[in-house]
Amino acid sequence: LIFNNASVTARDLFNSMLELSIWTGSYKYLGSGNIYKGYLFFPKTDTLDIQGFYRLRGTGVSANVRLWEDKFRIKLHLYNNTNFILPTDTFAKLNFFSFDNEIGLYLDYLYLELFYGFTKDIMYPNKNTDLEYGRGKIGFTFWVGNKDIEFFTTIGIPDLDKETFSQVSTGGRNLFDSLYLIAELKFNLYITKNIISFLTTPALYNEVAKTTQSDFNVNYKLLISSPDKLMNGGTHINFTYHIMSDATQSWNFTVAPYFSIVLSGVEWFLSTGYDFSKVLEAQTKANDLISLEGLHIIFGVTSNF
Repeated sequence: LIFNNASVTARDLFNSMLELSIWTGSYKYLGSGNIYKGYLFFPKTDTLDIQGFYRLRGTGVSANVRLWEDKFRIKLHLYNNTNFILPTDTFAKLNFFSFDNEIGLYLDYLYLELFYGFTKDIMYPNKNTDLEYGRGKIGFTFWVGNKDIEFFTTIGIPDLDKETFSQVSTGGRNLFDSLYLIAELKFNLYITKNIISFLTTPALYNEVAKTTQSDFNVNYKLLISSPDKLMNGGTHINFTYHIMSDATQSWNFTVAPYFSIVLSGVEWFLSTGYDFSKVLEAQTKANDLISLEGLHIIFGVTSNF
């Protein structure tokens, strides 16, 4: 059993368009992807939690101002940032604080959103770390579409700090390593839904340094639905290339057919996938057992009350 989040929201304060929320846990994700996110796409990344550009995790307060018939919104977040905490680390629990801001225009067939923020070690400042002057982040989200076709993208840099500027200016690091970029094209064709996605994640993601830098992901998802939508199935096809990776195998190619059915309000989901890069790795290392590591089976049950 894992605690995820809890929040309390007061709406229309003082007869205005102001909302105020007090929350703890994983509250939301800046620049969250529509489709290309979560455990089904990234089953081995529970710590990195790939859901969007940046995870707001900790304890804080958020204000949301809605103007122009809810088409223009300003969101402010002030919180104790616990993204820095690892399972063996308790020192950072009350040390880091963040202020993030979202400004967006949300129309029927288009929305634009700018978000930015700043993080600093407040309680125990350390001049010998990357956060000597704090760490900034900035990103932009764009969506356009209708019921049959839509396009979504988010681009941003989450680690604007002393170390990043130093490494880039001296040529020791490529700015691409700090880039978060996702693009999703979704379209309907007869009884099928098709999603083409592209994602690259930065070397520092949700304040956790990755062991492989700048993963480059291309994904295709085919969904075939029955008229009553009680049964559907399809396949995922994913290609991942680990840029600047020191690993023996720098790429992965996975094909994963899946099927789901709804019975008595409960959705049952089954996906069986295989990573074909494990075949080449098994041949390279002369170990046939490695090829079995490419098999992934995901079974899930979902119910709404």
